[in-house]
Amino acid sequence: MRATFMLTVALCAAAAFASEDAGFKPMGLGGGGGLFTPVGSPHDTKLLLVSCDMGGFYRSTDGGQHWTMLDGRIISGNTRCLPVFDLKDAKRVYFASHGKILTSTDAGETWSPTSESVHWKGEVQELAADPGGGALLLAGYDKGAFKSDDRGKTWQACEGLAGKIAGLFIDPNSPSDKRVVLAGSSEGVFRSEDGGKTFAASGEGLPGKNAERLCGGAGKDGARAYALVQGKLFKSADLGKKWEAAEAKGLPGKLRFMAMAKTDAKTLYITDTDGRWGVYKSEDEGQTFANVFRGFANDTNKNVEWGWLAFDAGYGWGGPAIGFSVNAGHPEQSFYTNSGELYGTNDGGTQWKQLFSHCEDPAPGKDKRWSSIGLEVTTTWQFTIDPFDPQKMFICYTDIGFARSSDGGKSWQHSVSGSPWGNTFYQLVPDPKQDGLFYAVAANQHDIPGWTQVDGAHGGGGVLVSTDHCATWKPLSKGFPEKKPCRGIAVDLKSPVDKRVIYAAVYGEGVLKTSDGGATWAKKSAGVGHGENPHVSSLYLAEDGALYCLVTGKRKDIDFDPPGGLWVSRDGAETWTELTKGQTIWWPTEFAVDPKDPKTILLAAADVPKKSPATGGLWKTSDGGATWTHILNQKAFNPALCGFVHSYQPMFDPENSQRVYFANWTHGLLISDDGAKTFREFKDVPFISTNRVTLDPKTGTLYVCTFGGGVWKGKIPPAAK
Repeated sequence: MRATFMLTVALCAAAAFASEDAGFKPMGLGGGGGLFTPVGSPHDTKLLLVSCDMGGFYRSTDGGQHWTMLDGRIISGNTRCLPVFDLKDAKRVYFASHGKILTSTDAGETWSPTSESVHWKGEVQELAADPGGGALLLAGYDKGAFKSDDRGKTWQACEGLAGKIAGLFIDPNSPSDKRVVLAGSSEGVFRSEDGGKTFAASGEGLPGKNAERLCGGAGKDGARAYALVQGKLFKSADLGKKWEAAEAKGLPGKLRFMAMAKTDAKTLYITDTDGRWGVYKSEDEGQTFANVFRGFANDTNKNVEWGWLAFDAGYGWGGPAIGFSVNAGHPEQSFYTNSGELYGTNDGGTQWKQLFSHCEDPAPGKDKRWSSIGLEVTTTWQFTIDPFDPQKMFICYTDIGFARSSDGGKSWQHSVSGSPWGNTFYQLVPDPKQDGLFYAVAANQHDIPGWTQVDGAHGGGGVLVSTDHCATWKPLSKGFPEKKPCRGIAVDLKSPVDKRVIYAAVYGEGVLKTSDGGATWAKKSAGVGHGENPHVSSLYLAEDGALYCLVTGKRKDIDFDPPGGLWVSRDGAETWTELTKGQTIWWPTEFAVDPKDPKTILLAAADVPKKSPATGGLWKTSDGGATWTHILNQKAFNPALCGFVHSYQPMFDPENSQRVYFANWTHGLLISDDGAKTFREFKDVPFISTNRVTLDPKTGTLYVCTFGGGVWKGKIPPAAK
């Protein structure tokens, strides 16, 4: 449901940053985005870790009742590789994050690389640590595996092992200096008798080479290994020398994850994608299975506790499992994630609890109030405070649409009723003269103008109006193109309330205008854009009546052509003048006009492949577009965070335009106190990818919207000394 956007973040050896220390707190509905690699500690079942596909990595010490996001400058989420707890040392944990192996020696509070140099190219997707507490560590990736005999300080390639690794099992009963290791990969099942130094094919009894999953466990009566090959379950009682088909009664057809505790050879769990999206459990070595994850309303003996998504969007919205694990030391504890939710069981699947949000009403249900427990994993495009009542607040979301609060952000209600486009709300405009009147932009195409979306228009969208403080919505865009999303609006608040003049940026089409409150629309973007690039993405109507229009990039494969740019109209969108004429900026993303000096404009952009010089970063004009200066280019950004620059939104403080906030998807939030001459990195929010900010000068509060980490609330930072 959401395109994966994994940030390219290099790792450093600093301590992980807990958001509580800086005073910034996450807020919102909770969940709503892709969650992966959930795991519990074999030493403390209340210690949990989980990843988000947008880069967040989260830790809980109370069984998932509350979560803390760790600093993305140090550790980011991995969508394929589970964290691995040392089975002997309760404090030691391993994790793969952006090409390196990290280790923690304080149960996941702080992390550092085991080694600054690695010998593989690609993401590690399987980790295995010596079950006896030894120094052996195995890392599997797309083209084989590497082993370390010193807890990851040095590595060597595993000989004889090839293919995309899909499972590793180290037999705890084998000699500590010659561990027996099994590996499943796209090239088959392999066995090692020397701790992973050398492997040989070991697939006797299997119908083919491709091992989709492999796992193992060791109980009192020895070890058992299991493999999924060609969608069928096979088991081995001799550590992979011979395999036989498991009877697998009760197991459905389309299988995905397979997991078991390292300390139990008989209890096996398998998830499916067959429509019921269950978890199938066997306690007899794969002979019989029963579904222990039953969440649909018509399921017999329903045993999954619903969160807000099930009530407000419908159970099953998040799809089948995209993450699953069994606690290495406790077969009764398992975790299940999908594209919006996290569930856990501590009783072998008798009951599953939702672990991503908290209901603030006496009983959960549709249209109830929910509060964040720290697992904010969704992109937020705008945070708005009601101009008539500061207790009313609003969040524009990717994928889950929109939420409103009536208690100052303590609790939230999902609020997309009446909108034909429930996926993404991009923009909200309150009417400062009419209490309860709001205009919004919604679409069924998310994350514009991100990399995955600048290849073209894929879904519809339009303009909405609400007269009840965003509780319900009514579309105002009759006649809009059906399959082209609306990305931005500008509302002329000086026009009559019953005949509002509204401009809409229809992505893939152009600028549309209404002069009768949305009853009729006309295209008004003649002269906007270069060649075949209709990617109009944002609008801004200044106090002097000037209407600004941004055209973002257009991508085909990895090529960008023609460029984007910025245009202005001073006659109600009848005619347009390009402000970036003479500058070739391939992928502009957003802009800001100084409210006190409209000749001063900041324009953000992202780097593109194969173009030199790079045009990403921040551009500035002080003469209304006659000349531009690339004030922050690639060299100005910290390469340790990312090797390329994907900037998004500059913003002037409306009360003090010397204060500039600059949100970046690759380099966090930057702040300037000298009119964008110099910037400093704002590190009080642990999420590295930021979208924009909202200021509340009355309370001194700063709200930071992120590209995949929710909204964060804290104090407006003082000026730099």
